[in-house]
Amino acid sequence: MREGKRFILGEADLAIESHEIGPVSQHQIAVAGRLVEISRANGLWRLRRRHRMSGYARFGTAIVTVPPRIPTRTFLGLVYLFHGLPVEDIGAIDVDNDEYASELFRSALAMGLARAADEVSRTHVAQTYEVHHERLQVLRGRPVWKKELNRVRDGSIECQFVLKTTDNLLNRLLLAGLGEARKCLVSTGRSNVLQRQLSAWGGLATPKATIERHDFSIAADRLTRQTEAYGPALRLCEALLLGTGNPNDSFKGHIALPIYDLAPMFEKLVQQLSIAIAANYGRIAETQKTLKQVLRDGKRKKYRSFRPDAVISMGNQPAAVLDAKYKPHYTRLDPQRKNGHRVDRGDVFQLFLYASLLGRKYGKPVPAYIAAPLLGEDSAVPPLDERRIILDDEVTRREYEMRVIPIPVVRIVDSLLEGKSRLEAAAHSEELIEAVSS
Repeated sequence: MREGKRFILGEADLAIESHEIGPVSQHQIAVAGRLVEISRANGLWRLRRRHRMSGYARFGTAIVTVPPRIPTRTFLGLVYLFHGLPVEDIGAIDVDNDEYASELFRSALAMGLARAADEVSRTHVAQTYEVHHERLQVLRGRPVWKKELNRVRDGSIECQFVLKTTDNLLNRLLLAGLGEARKCLVSTGRSNVLQRQLSAWGGLATPKATIERHDFSIAADRLTRQTEAYGPALRLCEALLLGTGNPNDSFKGHIALPIYDLAPMFEKLVQQLSIAIAANYGRIAETQKTLKQVLRDGKRKKYRSFRPDAVISMGNQPAAVLDAKYKPHYTRLDPQRKNGHRVDRGDVFQLFLYASLLGRKYGKPVPAYIAAPLLGEDSAVPPLDERRIILDDEVTRREYEMRVIPIPVVRIVDSLLEGKSRLEAAAHSEELIEAVSS
């Protein structure tokens, strides 16, 4: 589908003639390559969406939009969970739930930011002390004699003094986020709700030329008890301007448009559900726990460590190891691909390695589970026997088992939006409860 110089990539591949978008730089290819798979032949660009990515990327003179494959409120709920924001706040955001609207998911974030910024304006506006240098006729602060070597011809003095100002990083980032939010809401006719806020914050700070992800990390470190209300607003600004980053992402280039990786958002959801279930059944769920066993190179230096998404323990003994994979085809029977739901080889090796390491250390097999999103109907889920993988270890004479657990993301997030607890929402996945509690 084409909308002027904006291309919307749905389920089908998108073919673009080179003359439609002009030259495409290597940097644009590198950035857009995180969002879509790119190939070119005979002057024709072909773009194919990646199952875990959504967002925007500039491609030549055009912008490519990849909307998420889940309803808008579900997507918004995952973003809020990922950034540690209260999911129940989404209920007050007036957005539709059309999962096919190309711009709706970002407009929903914009509405959430508008509410968060309004809360900030009602509490405390961040102010900081900044050092200023100015040549004055009257001494202010302390003089800087070294610059003139005491030879002042017009009687002025170079002074260094401190001023309290609102033109600081917190307010600049919030101003940038509100400006982007207003752009997102123009097409919806709701941009007027941000005009007052933009006018107010524009009088407090100057726009920041370029914004990088580390700016938000610095801002988070500068939050105090007085400015803690900025936390939710800044996290929404980051999501709106830059998307949700994967901590393991090695891409270091500048990203001008937001890209959302659903994999870390899904991992966060599974981890929170696992913690709630484990606490209810007297177990401990340790998330992102680095195992003591590591791989070493020939110089005996650490080569790579192992860190599953969750290790479920009962007492001091591990009871299960769990890893979240945002791969919807694991939980969907595809009539076009007979074995399309089978687990990828790398994931099989990874989970059995986790189970083997824990099993050898504690002297008993540890079951492994892959949590994968269920985005369709339950009837399309492969039967349990086709989601079980068994490994016979002839050395230790032990049997290791791995199972794929379907996680109905939409139903679980909908429950959280209704104000239900993590444990109540987890009831939609009986297999996850069984894996964590058994």
